[in-house]
Amino acid sequence: MRTLTSLEQSEAKALRGLLFDLDDTLLDHGKLGEDAYRALFRLRDAGFELLLITGRPAGWAEVLTRIFPIQGAVSENGAIFVVPSPGGVNVVDPVAPAERQRRRARLAELVASMQRAMPELVPAGDVGARRSDFTFDVGETQRLGAEQVARA
Repeated sequence: MRTLTSLEQSEAKALRGLLFDLDDTLLDHGKLGEDAYRALFRLRDAGFELLLITGRPAGWAEVLTRIFPIQGAVSENGAIFVVPSPGGVNVVDPVAPAERQRRRARLAELVASMQRAMPELVPAGDVGARRSDFTFDVGETQRLGAEQVARA
């Protein structure tokens, strides 16, 4: 991967947008700094299309799409897309509501099975804001060993 400063001027001028992640990309150890936030506005003002791409929940994407100067957010590792709309946001879920409900029920069964087999697994703090998936906290507020992660 090349840095932006290594681009030729013609290459830099050909750029149309920026896809960016949150954790340890835009955020510094989970915190949004003033310089990073300002950079988003400067990029937008320069004409760049900005898309947040994250494994974080759709609920986060809804909030961030409202407060960040971005054209949208892909969340839950590609499952849900959120775009600004007049007066708020539009959440795009390609899965029909009945099918999403069926999948969530099956997912709940899988989660319960995993927790029975591995009681040390704790749901991530943001799991309530998810629509399509479930996450266990394996390194954000608690640390599981490599063997436990591999087993899970």
